[in-house]
Amino acid sequence: MSASPKYTHARLDPERERLLRLERQRQAELEREARRAAEERRRRERLEKLRSALVEQARAFERQIRTILDGELGKFAGDAGIRMKEEATKLVAESQGVPDEDALRGTNRRLRSLERDVDNLRDSTRRAHREEVRGQLGTLRTSFGELDRWRSRKFDTSGFAELEEVLRAVEHTFEARTPDVERAKFALAQARDGLEAHRRRVTAAYDCWAESKQQAEARFHVAADRVVGVLSDPVVQRWQSKNIAALTKDLDVAERLLKQEQFDVAKARAAAIEKGVDQLIVAAQASQLNEERRQQIVAAMRETLVALGFVVDREILDDPHDEGSAYILSGTRMTGEPITVSVPHDSEVRYWLPGHSITAETDQAGRVIRSTCPEAETLIEQVHHTLQSAFGVETDGIHWPGKPDDIDTQRAQIMTRTASTRTLEAGGK
Repeated sequence: MSASPKYTHARLDPERERLLRLERQRQAELEREARRAAEERRRRERLEKLRSALVEQARAFERQIRTILDGELGKFAGDAGIRMKEEATKLVAESQGVPDEDALRGTNRRLRSLERDVDNLRDSTRRAHREEVRGQLGTLRTSFGELDRWRSRKFDTSGFAELEEVLRAVEHTFEARTPDVERAKFALAQARDGLEAHRRRVTAAYDCWAESKQQAEARFHVAADRVVGVLSDPVVQRWQSKNIAALTKDLDVAERLLKQEQFDVAKARAAAIEKGVDQLIVAAQASQLNEERRQQIVAAMRETLVALGFVVDREILDDPHDEGSAYILSGTRMTGEPITVSVPHDSEVRYWLPGHSITAETDQAGRVIRSTCPEAETLIEQVHHTLQSAFGVETDGIHWPGKPDDIDTQRAQIMTRTASTRTLEAGGK
């Protein structure tokens, strides 16, 4: 018989295909719920950590306001200080019960707003206190000392250095044996203006930085949740393990970008990871559907070969390391007649039947233009009949290179030819 394999296109009958797809949909829904459960667990854990940090931050603001109200500047705070204290206490209670991350981010923004209000409260109380002339320098020193050094140096490096220079000039003015009051007032006003301008620049830059950081972290955590979800999905793990490993590495890269404060790049990388997870799920589901269909066809083929007198003595994947490779069944009849069948995931079922004679027709140049293999055709037709009648596996006939109905078009184009017929032994063509 020809060394080239015979092949066909196998499929389930419509009812079995429908049932197969319904079962895959049901399984996919269960798998989707498992992924969602894994994602939800991680979200709850993260929310609890963020909530704890938020509560501590809210309490810290509450303590700051109480320190102001209970200190020497408290008398200048008035009703604004009392309202701010009540707001801080309210935010402490709210932060303990934030239901989700959106609410948590909203509370976080209110806390940042409260932080600015605390700064404004300090400023307003100190403006009143600055009327006590000698207390003005101490107030300025305190205000400067309360600056967040990390934020100041990160978001307004030159402004912070200039502010230090101005403060030294103010101190020098007050250190004189007989301070020039007008000069002192001018120096203090310059220092206060510089301090307020510095705070505004730092606050604006920090708010922008914090918002970008928060958005990037939120997108990163969503991507991480999705990766955790597919790591818990056995179907995705089965068919997409290498791609999952690649996404995990991408997640590490996104985390490094976050630490390097490349927030836009990190957010884009996280979005790409989410898209990649969706693609993996679609591909894995398609592979699983192909595998489940293939399992039914293999089982039907095994029973068919046995029914036709073959002893199936070998079943193996074409590539043991690739579950998506073709499934090979080999069998032999009592007469010694062998057969090998290859059932792939999503292409032709192929047959090898060595030992059968092929009749070939050649042209004047000796080229084979038509070949037939009656014995092999008869056997494969029996296989196809049994597959369909007993197991609902439909085929589209038998095909091989040189089969008459596959070369009619080519033959019509040959204008002149002298044909002869000869018989080729097994393996020749």
